Amino acid sequence: MNSPAEAAPPASHSLHWNRWSVFFSLTGLAALLPSFFLPAMLVANALEGPRLFSVMTGIRELWRTGHGLLAGLILVFSVIFPVLKLLISLLCASGPALLSRGKRYILVYFASWAAKYSMLDVLVVAVLVMTVKVGDYVHVEANQGIYLFCFGIVCSAISGAMLEMGLRREGAAPPVYRHRWKLHVLMVVAGGAGAAWGWQKARHESGGDIDRIHMARLTKRGALKRSVEATMKLQDLTKEGHEFFSQDTLTKMLDFTQTVSTDAGWQKAEAFLVLHLKDGTTMETIRLKDTDFSDDTMTLDFPMPGTVRWNDLDSMQLISNVVYTRKIQIPHEEENVRADAETYSLWTRRWDGRIYSFQLLGPRGSGFVPLLILTGTALLAAFTGASGLLAGSRKSREKAASLPTGFDSSTKGGPSSV
Repeated sequence: MNSPAEAAPPASHSLHWNRWSVFFSLTGLAALLPSFFLPAMLVANALEGPRLFSVMTGIRELWRTGHGLLAGLILVFSVIFPVLKLLISLLCASGPALLSRGKRYILVYFASWAAKYSMLDVLVVAVLVMTVKVGDYVHVEANQGIYLFCFGIVCSAISGAMLEMGLRREGAAPPVYRHRWKLHVLMVVAGGAGAAWGWQKARHESGGDIDRIHMARLTKRGALKRSVEATMKLQDLTKEGHEFFSQDTLTKMLDFTQTVSTDAGWQKAEAFLVLHLKDGTTMETIRLKDTDFSDDTMTLDFPMPGTVRWNDLDSMQLISNVVYTRKIQIPHEEENVRADAETYSLWTRRWDGRIYSFQLLGPRGSGFVPLLILTGTALLAAFTGASGLLAGSRKSREKAASLPTGFDSSTKGGPSSV
């Protein structure tokens, strides 16, 4: 006959799976909640400016345009269900202290059934990226929000699988040990504070010096040449109430002259960027000679004339300038792009416009990588402490053998509810 110590089940049978379920549930929530508001899809339109759509902006746009049913479906299956599943996982992983085993089985079954619909908007974005083809005018691509959403859904699936493993082994599990709750609270508070501090410092260190700015064509103008665009702008001069003898009229006429001469091949423009800094000052990049803006494969690298910090840059204007004589120059604004003001702007090295995309090239701050490591380590400590608070701690084999089967130290010495 086996001794009580030999008959005691390993401490990790149920508790091990529950704690990992809590950890991945918290990680999934940390990824999902911001992913609803971060851009999930970029739509660059050669006739208009680029538009970034997140899950929430997509829902609002559908509702505004009268597609209430579709907006409701995406809200339920892509926002409510994933978050609800993770919250259910956190509740069930806390063990029998809050809910009986039968109730937790029902909740886990419901969460598993709902999880299959949580990738609905990922499918929608994938279909759009693959099927939206509007000639040379529109470019559609997935953006950072959709990748973060996918990561959150994967964490949710892992959490659910581990929770089911823990429930199946709960009958043979040792008692839950919660005497280390003070340590776990300290880990949560210290880890959360460290992660917040590290993240703020990383945002400051994310913007190192810009060495150069790489420009690439994002969309094509197709049949709508620059001269046609300028001609369409000239129609404003004939509108009622327009003062013909004005600075606006002169600007439009010069733009038309510049675009016609470059499209016809009479002149080749020089290109440069006008950088607008957050302190209100401006500076120009080094000018590149003989650029062809009708080239569908054009890429340019603009060297910086001086030191500019990435975080100090607010917006950029792409200028094509034609020099007819030494004193007559006609600049034309090709593109105007601004900095990304989203939560994860420290990751955003690329700014997109109607026709072109711009990538800021250069090293980050010296403390950026260490601060990111600190932030990740602090989050790991906070989530580990939270998993200990909700699921309890491991009890040694000797202590587990000294207590009767079904005993739960978290229920003040009484038998656990099954």
